Amino acid sequence: MTILFYAANPIEPLTFDDDFTGNNGDPLDPNRWEVLLSTPTNSAQINNNKLRMNVSGGGDIGYKNIVQTFPANFDIQIDWDVISGPSTTWWDGLLRVNIIDGVNAGWVYMIGRTYAGGHIIRYQEFTPIQAYHDVAAPQTLGKVRMTRVGTHIQAYHDVGSGWVSSFDNFTDSAGTAQIIIVMTSGVGNPNATMDFDNLISV
Repeated sequence: MTILFYAANPIEPLTFDDDFTGNNGDPLDPNRWEVLLSTPTNSAQINNNKLRMNVSGGGDIGYKNIVQTFPANFDIQIDWDVISGPSTTWWDGLLRVNIIDGVNAGWVYMIGRTYAGGHIIRYQEFTPIQAYHDVAAPQTLGKVRMTRVGTHIQAYHDVGSGWVSSFDNFTDSAGTAQIIIVMTSGVGNPNATMDFDNLISV
């Protein structure tokens, strides 16, 4: 005997990609995202089918993608839009890659939109040393991208004229990579708010 089941609305399988569709005020999809870090002076929710993150007063908030990790090559991209980015103490919204296993577990690579004495794109790593490279970026929207081919990690940004890589000296790393979206602010900073959208793995 064969038993057939009927689903009126087929269930879409989870993929790494996320366009953050939902009703305003919805939390991030718990089947896709898990809180990595959070302080009381922050929020993250769906707003106009984007991920809106807000931090203030030395706060931080970060979500890690739990659908997929990347043991080898990857090419990750995300759009960003500064809704409110004060020119006071520092704040940033970043695409972050954490190495979560192997000899380089704990190493971190980041690229995103920052205020640190000026409005910039910041390329940053925390390996045995901290290193960063800043590019002036008064633009309030754009895209960032992080790739690995073999063990070579590279980042790119696009503020309207195509991908540019302004820093190609990241320390090479193997190991499984987990993708994180994070926003932080300096102590005493007024609110900084950014939207993120169209997270894709190419």
